[in-house]
Amino acid sequence: MSLDTEQEIRFCTTSDGVRIAYARTGTGPPLVKAANWLSHLEFDWRSPVWRHWLRELSRDHTLIRYDERGCGLSDWSVQEFSLEAWVRDLEAVVDALELEQFSLLGISQGGPIGIAYAVRHPARVTRLILYGTYSRGRSHRNLTEREREERELMLRMIQVGWGKDHPAFRQVFTSLFIPGATREQTEWFNELQRISATPENAARMGATFDGLDVRELASRIQVPTLVLHATGELRVPFEEGRVLASLIPGARFVPLESRNHILLESEPAWGRFLQEVRDFLGVLREPTSPPGAATVRLAGAGAEVATRPPPLAPGAVVANYEVVEQVGRGGMGVVYKALDRRLERFVALKFLADDLYTRPELGQRFMQEAKTIASLDHPNLCTILEIEEAAGGEIFIVMPFYEGETLKQKLARGALDPAEALDYGVQIADGLAHAHAAGVVHRDVKPANLMVTPGGRVKVLDFGIAKLASTGMTRTGAVLGTLSYMSPEQAGGQPVDHRADLWALGAVLYEMLTGQPPFTAESPEALVAAILWRDPAPLAALRPGLPDALGTVIHRLLEKEPDSRYSDAGAVKSAIEALRPHAH
Repeated sequence: MSLDTEQEIRFCTTSDGVRIAYARTGTGPPLVKAANWLSHLEFDWRSPVWRHWLRELSRDHTLIRYDERGCGLSDWSVQEFSLEAWVRDLEAVVDALELEQFSLLGISQGGPIGIAYAVRHPARVTRLILYGTYSRGRSHRNLTEREREERELMLRMIQVGWGKDHPAFRQVFTSLFIPGATREQTEWFNELQRISATPENAARMGATFDGLDVRELASRIQVPTLVLHATGELRVPFEEGRVLASLIPGARFVPLESRNHILLESEPAWGRFLQEVRDFLGVLREPTSPPGAATVRLAGAGAEVATRPPPLAPGAVVANYEVVEQVGRGGMGVVYKALDRRLERFVALKFLADDLYTRPELGQRFMQEAKTIASLDHPNLCTILEIEEAAGGEIFIVMPFYEGETLKQKLARGALDPAEALDYGVQIADGLAHAHAAGVVHRDVKPANLMVTPGGRVKVLDFGIAKLASTGMTRTGAVLGTLSYMSPEQAGGQPVDHRADLWALGAVLYEMLTGQPPFTAESPEALVAAILWRDPAPLAALRPGLPDALGTVIHRLLEKEPDSRYSDAGAVKSAIEALRPHAH
């Protein structure tokens, strides 16, 4: 189905008199999508965030979706927001279309609505698909006092900033929903928030969603159910998806490797999502798991975890390398310690995660990583020995295996001696200066990516998301990295340059000296807000006796505006070196 085909929008009325807008596209068995927060039938239709969802879900089915009360093209002036009211919205749409049986899809807040409907109308729902959703709202997750305060802060932000022309407040939510978005997708999602609901309705809906609890209903579901959840998403914790799957009798649970609440077309998780959903709905008949893949079930639940290719076992031989053990795993790759049998030395082998090498765009990015590392020759940067191909066609990078421990491991024992911290800071700045001069922005400088050898040499690792300025491979506006060490512009989905690395270096220095990152929070939403708008606590408040000049350098690195930071890593190195005689 092409989106050149016009959708058909109609209206129906609920039992309590609310007018609901619904749309129908595609042909085939009906697939009804329960409404979730933030939708607008017309605005979503050609959006860069939702159009691949609408295109693919309408390919083999008649896709039916609607705007819930208070949202999009449905009535905005409504009295009641509740689970009961939202189920009435769904009932009105199904009854208007005279659907006898259909598959039901619940995304995010649409999950509890779909669960309640499936329990109430088990004869109508033939298959239930739940993605990125939960059985218990945040109010039922044993929140600490601080987490409750953060929840109230986010609701106040909606009330204050939702309807403003300036997107600063809405950007916080966009960064949580789709941290991997391009600039176009970011701008579109910011605008969706503004036009889809009033600030008052958005806040009321958000508060009501937080109070939902369908745990008891989930245990009563009688229809085949597929639960999918992104492992690293920031909006609904992965644990909530696991809990939900464990409550539903016989549910199959599929973890998807993504940080996005709404899966983007360019990421591997989207292809995996489509494959799993189509298999579940009977569109694809062939088996999707390779021979020998393992299946895991959640203890005491009967909820099945989707299969995946097994990792390389110790003793496996790849090209001329014998695998010793898996030593790391990131968003782009899996790293093994291996023995080079020709030269009798230990090396590190980095493969694309699982079978992602079959995605051409990821293979291209992986090769870019190899070229990026190969172009850098500096004692504080990781090097590359060669690029090899396994028997199955997988391309992998061979790098030196560095003995020692990561800075993250060192910091697990507490803050460092100031002289040691400054020595590491000089080395990191020196390595970054070399990378920046070559046009490379790392964009994920953090303690886990900084290896300290037994001799005290710091190695900056993992340029898996580095941007080689001359290639433009990573799209403008993409949010890649680790939240606690993201600069404000990176957390906000804005374009970044080498000064984002300087901000991250400031965050690492801060943590080395105080034992904690400059910004901490008990929810991703609050952490993004802190990075964007709050100032870190003064170093002297956390570790009395540190020189004031040291705090001045670090706080300059942590300035919100890139122009207020140091101009380059070389200037940072000089500033830190000037402080070393005064460190105690």
